[in-house]
Amino acid sequence: MTTLLKSHPQTEQHNWTDFKVFIIDENPKNYAKQLEESLNYPENPDLIHEIDKNFNLEDLKIYKKDKIIFVITNFKENWQKNAVRKIINKSRENKSKILLTTLNNPPLEFENEVYTFKAKDENQLLTIPKLLIKSVYIPGLVCIDPEDIYQFLFTKDHEKIDYFSYKTYPAKLNQLEDFIKNNAPQNIKSIFIQTEMSYENQFEDIENVVSITKSILDPQHIIFSAWFNENYKNKEMKINLITFK
Repeated sequence: MTTLLKSHPQTEQHNWTDFKVFIIDENPKNYAKQLEESLNYPENPDLIHEIDKNFNLEDLKIYKKDKIIFVITNFKENWQKNAVRKIINKSRENKSKILLTTLNNPPLEFENEVYTFKAKDENQLLTIPKLLIKSVYIPGLVCIDPEDIYQFLFTKDHEKIDYFSYKTYPAKLNQLEDFIKNNAPQNIKSIFIQTEMSYENQFEDIENVVSITKSILDPQHIIFSAWFNENYKNKEMKINLITFK
């Protein structure tokens, strides 16, 4: 039976402290700047961490508050794999959930331990952390409590993640059904639906997106968020689907 997790309005009490992002790359600064910009420059200095070849892994800090950890890397060299292993080992005692994003196929050992997402290109490397973190801390029509995301992920220790996006309008939502059938994997366990929309849209537009997606994929768990984009006009919508299988 599908469960629709309750969503909460944005509050200041979380203070960006439930997430941590590790960017493991020869030049992580570029990705870090992109993520900071997309998150409207969060004030928490402990949110985004850059790890390059010269980083001392013994200095790696993971705390009990770090419930959801995003790791971004491309596995070009062995030192990157060692860094990921160190993060996984250090996070175990805190029962953190790790979402690993990479341009290359992640080693099988990691696929059996953490959530993994193989980005189609560099533009997608930051997509998963950006959507999930913004759904908590960026003001919107529907925001999510980070504890809900944690519980959403806690149902499993590791799954493969896929991502799809689709631009449409409420009057054309019937086309969303065909898009999902032709692109999204079947037999998924969970799905996160994020809807970016113009200020003319209503909550019922979100409900319709959730209803259509649920009727086609029939996942065990659904969580969703929505925020406004001032660049979107005339009820334009961008629907982001993150599936877990």
